[in-house]
Amino acid sequence: MTGILGRIRPWLLPEPFPEGNHYPLPEGLYPFHRQMGDEHVRYHLRVDEGGPAILIAAASEAVLLSPAGAAAAKALLEGQSIDQVVQRLPVPDAAQVAADVADTLVDLGKSNVRYPIFNLADPAFHERPWHLTAPLQADVEVSSELVAREIVSRLWDARIPHVRFIVTPRSDRELIAKMVVFAEDLGMVAGVRAPNAYWLDSETIRRLAEAGLDYVVHPWGITPEWHDQLYGRGDYEQFCRAVTELRRWEVTPAAVAPLLPKDRERFPMALSDIEKLGVHHLEVFAIADPRPSHAVPTERPDRAFQSQELRQVAAWFEDLANQRRMRIVWLPPHALAPSATTEQTARMGPRTAGDLSVRIDTEGRVIPPRGTDHATGNVLFDPWPAIWNQPDFRHLRDRIAVNTRCRECTGAAVCAADCPAESAFWVFP
Repeated sequence: MTGILGRIRPWLLPEPFPEGNHYPLPEGLYPFHRQMGDEHVRYHLRVDEGGPAILIAAASEAVLLSPAGAAAAKALLEGQSIDQVVQRLPVPDAAQVAADVADTLVDLGKSNVRYPIFNLADPAFHERPWHLTAPLQADVEVSSELVAREIVSRLWDARIPHVRFIVTPRSDRELIAKMVVFAEDLGMVAGVRAPNAYWLDSETIRRLAEAGLDYVVHPWGITPEWHDQLYGRGDYEQFCRAVTELRRWEVTPAAVAPLLPKDRERFPMALSDIEKLGVHHLEVFAIADPRPSHAVPTERPDRAFQSQELRQVAAWFEDLANQRRMRIVWLPPHALAPSATTEQTARMGPRTAGDLSVRIDTEGRVIPPRGTDHATGNVLFDPWPAIWNQPDFRHLRDRIAVNTRCRECTGAAVCAADCPAESAFWVFP
């Protein structure tokens, strides 16, 4: 099976269950740690009301589990043997269920070339689309420790297992380190998206590593010349040094790159360069011009993509990703604002880490991963179900739950979330 279902499999295990048994598991978010060879893997098992559970490994891949599968996964992650799980699992074919889940735990924990999560099912192939009750990640801006702690606590209460702190050049390094400690103590996966490599001096990396930081996302300009033009003179060299330092402290280095037409020819070789450096996770957002093609100048070397180009670009990107031992994520395209240059748009970075993420600003306002930059509620004051059922989020879930593939579809997995050429569903400033 190809496409997203080859990477995120719907495990629909035997049901129903005997009355009066303690299965299914209570709703909640269950964090686990497990040693896989030389690697330390973090799992989160999220049990939502009225649907299958989600098992997430390393905040990057997931499978859907039935209540029986969720119970088996929890028991195995708690250290029970397969035989113990079989004895306690009150379902037909318990042995097969336990064995399948055990294999899944091993498979999800392996380093591989599959995409991180950006969607849970492609409706073109999947007969039972399922709506999430909350996103899997929040990209959080930080200014006040008190407010940020409350935001992160409420995200955890909403069973969101992964937080990425969005850093600006003026962000207080000590405050970011404190927030990493706070999130890690709750059981969350915690990452940081840096504004440039200079923010990550050796002392900052040491502090963040000692705080328990899981990963850092650096902006990456693809070529040294364009990188330094975007993020400051000498920043590419500092980026290389920071990656080496992060690896020394066993913090995962990742990168996020703006993509323009001028980058396509050089992109494969540049990927090889950062792969050799030790970067094995990359997020990419194409910058596109929402104007009609006849109104877009094509002679500028730094021009944005035209909408009709993005179908082929997405297919090319996916083929490139499949040839690499890297996790490479296609983020929703970002629209070029009428008064902005591609350089300014590139420097801003993406809004979120994908369709299963949300942006939270410093005051708790929740911003969807696509569309215009507007709040759909406030995590500090509004109950999460009320936020998640706002029209913007309902519309996004409805789009994901139906077949949005067009007649010109190239078959790219990213089209499951929405056609990349459809500008109405880009990210707008």
